[in-house]
Amino acid sequence: MSKGEPLGRSLYVPESFSSEHAAGITQRRIAHMAELASTKKARKLMIAIGEVKEIAVSRYGFKIVAKHLSDFPLMLSEDLHRRLQKRFANELALWDSIEDSHLVFIATFGLSPTGIATIETLAVMVVSANWIPFEHAYDKLMLDALTTQKRRFVKGLRYNLAENKPLACVVLSDVSPKPVALYVQPPGVEQEDEDALTTLIEESDMPSWIWRAGEEMPELPGCATNLIRARCQYA
Repeated sequence: MSKGEPLGRSLYVPESFSSEHAAGITQRRIAHMAELASTKKARKLMIAIGEVKEIAVSRYGFKIVAKHLSDFPLMLSEDLHRRLQKRFANELALWDSIEDSHLVFIATFGLSPTGIATIETLAVMVVSANWIPFEHAYDKLMLDALTTQKRRFVKGLRYNLAENKPLACVVLSDVSPKPVALYVQPPGVEQEDEDALTTLIEESDMPSWIWRAGEEMPELPGCATNLIRARCQYA
């Protein structure tokens, strides 16, 4: 619920596109957004969540084309595009350089009387081929190693934590007697970042494992049982 109404009324997630059902998909989208087109009340906004297909130049600004929504671009002002490039520079660079990554977006948007969607606020998140968020290329290497071995883990998410604060890449849950926090330190980190990580590890009661990228990745903690170990290696 949001402001006393079901969130679904204010949320739009594109349907999977099918050329056979394209007309029906378009009609359902129009019906779902009908309230936004009203000019009799205060301007309303909806929330859109989807995967970015491309961020492109339009005739008079910029636009986001979402996967499964190529015929309904979401327009961006030059100012919002500039702020996107600044605030999410790392995410955009990773998405641009890693072929199998995805860029997920969440945006608030409204409709003009002519039916054009314009984004008001926007955030993006880069995820792996398996839809797991990652912060840098070394983070992704760790995730790829774990998923290849079919390990069980919980991915750490930064949320509002500052970028210079240490955060476990993942917490392995298929180890015994306690889960193990796995940390990835990119090359060239400052000494104060190393000190912050040391302090965090010392204050935690959870065992830790550290890979300082630029050095060979240490062997990952082993699975807790022979049964799990067999699944990790051969599944």
